Order: sequence, then C-alpha cells, then structure tokens
Amino acid sequence: VYTSGSTGKPKGAILSDQILRRRIGEEFLVPTPLVVVSYLPLAHSFDRENCLSCFLKGGRIAFHRGVVSDIFSTLQKAQPTTFSSTPRLWNELHQQFLDSFASAQATDQTNATNTPIEILRKQCLASLRGILGGRTKSIATGGAATSAEVLQFMRECFECSVVDGYGATEVGAIGW
Repeated sequence: VYTSGSTGKPKGAILSDQILRRRIGEEFLVPTPLVVVSYLPLAHSFDRENCLSCFLKGGRIAFHRGVVSDIFSTLQKAQPTTFSSTPRLWNELHQQFLDSFASAQATDQTNATNTPIEILRKQCLASLRGILGGRTKSIATGGAATSAEVLQFMRECFECSVVDGYGATEVGAIGW
C-alpha cells in the first residue's frame, strides 16, 4: 500500500493479510447508521482501511470527487456519522477557529460589550460544529501525529469521540 509520507518521504509498505484483517475488523466507534466520507486516494492505507472496515460493517460510503477544498460541501450532503482525516484538515479547521476567535475578541473590544471570553470561545466553536454534516459521532485522525492542542479543539468543537492514530502503515497505529 501507499503511504503519503506525512511523517517523511512517500513510500510503499507491505502489510500482511493478518494485519489488515485485524485492523479492519476492530469494533470500536461504530455508530448506527454507519456513514463515512472518503476523500483520500484509495491507495492511501488510512482511507483504504477506513473504506474496507465500513463495507464489512454494512455502512455506506460517500466518495468525494473533486478538490480537497470542496470537502465540506460533500460532508454537508452526506452527513457522516464518523469521519477520518489526516491532521492537515484538522489543523486548517483549528486555524479557522483561532482566526474567528481573534476576530470575535477584537469586535467585542471595539463594541465595548465585554462578553466573557469563554462565551466568545463557545460561540466560535458552535459556528464550526455543523461543518462535518451535523451527525458525527466519532472522528479519527491519522497519517501523522496530531497536536494535543488540535485534538482538544476537535473534542470541544465536535462534541464527540476523537481518536488519534498514526504510524498505522508501519506498525498498526501507535497513537490510539
């Protein structure tokens, strides 16, 4: 299988059938109905395992076709119950949140409304909550390690289970 090289150079890796069967047969984080969105290349081990696992558990897959920047319109239409992505997408969403939060604080100071900072933070988090389609019960991030700050943001923003697994191609997810 192909690994994108998010922790180094792109490469190919050989996975035994035994390892692949074990990894796609895991029974954690399976919401009902099981609906996922696939947008990474299927040659990428992270998405390939996600799709195989979904099929084996009787779920449905919406395949995003197009540029990655349009992924959110696909998520809105498909309304996945679980979504997996590499840290790059989560980092971008986190940056959107930080920008929105900074803007909200500046506006609050300009208007002298003195809104408590925690309320501003919650409002900014709520504005992003539905971006994954509105019914996400679990999120997985993988392909590379995700920072603790971004993981905390994901848990607060999406109010669901978030797991971080990386090193999956080489050793079977060292970060779960």
